[in-house]
Amino acid sequence: MKYSHEVIRDLMPLCVDGIASPESEQIVEEHLAECPACAAEWAQMQHAAAPEPAVPLPEDTGTFAQAARRVRRHNRLKTCWILAGMLLGAAAFVLIISYRSGSRFTMKGLAEVFVRDSIGESLWEEQHDDSEPRPKQYPMPEYQYLGALWNADKTAATGYIYVKHPDKELYTLACCDGARNDRFNLHLMLQETGGGWGFEPPRTGILMNEGGSCLDDGRHTYSIGHAAGFYVTDPQVRRISVIAGSRSYQAEPDANGFCAILMDNRNQWISQGEATDADGNVCYRIGKVQKTTDHGETYEIYDWIPADAS
Repeated sequence: MKYSHEVIRDLMPLCVDGIASPESEQIVEEHLAECPACAAEWAQMQHAAAPEPAVPLPEDTGTFAQAARRVRRHNRLKTCWILAGMLLGAAAFVLIISYRSGSRFTMKGLAEVFVRDSIGESLWEEQHDDSEPRPKQYPMPEYQYLGALWNADKTAATGYIYVKHPDKELYTLACCDGARNDRFNLHLMLQETGGGWGFEPPRTGILMNEGGSCLDDGRHTYSIGHAAGFYVTDPQVRRISVIAGSRSYQAEPDANGFCAILMDNRNQWISQGEATDADGNVCYRIGKVQKTTDHGETYEIYDWIPADAS
């Protein structure tokens, strides 16, 4: 039985895909043997349906994969370094702004700001009037940072500094107060106050600075309490014992001759005290000392007096 070209062309795609019945495949084969036109079209269909030949991979494909992994790792590291640089830059900006505003991380750093800005300014004002332009940096007296006394919760402290300037007749145990501040989520020390200094050489081997502070940075209040700092220049003195109100307190000077006492009551001042040597012998006692102002007025204060002079 003969079939038309259209029927054979309809069957050829089924034969190419392998889904035609055996009878249909035999009909197509018989027709292709007699019809060159359909045989040519059949050859085109078989060529189009043939799978693409496999492309052999180069032998160094593993090397390319390793190189790709290195590139990805390098890009990740580069991104990390960029982010770290941005964070360090932001931190440096905060530190610079804080440093220029007088903030410090330690009481020792804060003491330097205090000596420069407070005591240095006072020394400059003694020699100049308000009409003169102020210098960018005030004259710095000789000073030695001795140590600090912190309150119970470690949020505020009083730092003690021995300051001397013989040309100005300045010899004093000065103090400055500081409080921890979280404005930038960092523990920054803020300068608050200073005091306890005079213009005369020390008469004894012990300088004392006593006072109480309550600091306020606008958001928080920090209480340091009633504190007393001592700077001992007499190497014989090994212990300081004082009485404030009804309580007694003791402290031992460190290698720099510094010690400090935090007392319970801010309203009770030291009125009695002794400084003893290693054997318990009294070297100095606290007693009343008469002093005279620049205007000739006399007044009394409690100060350390050598035991052999009391």
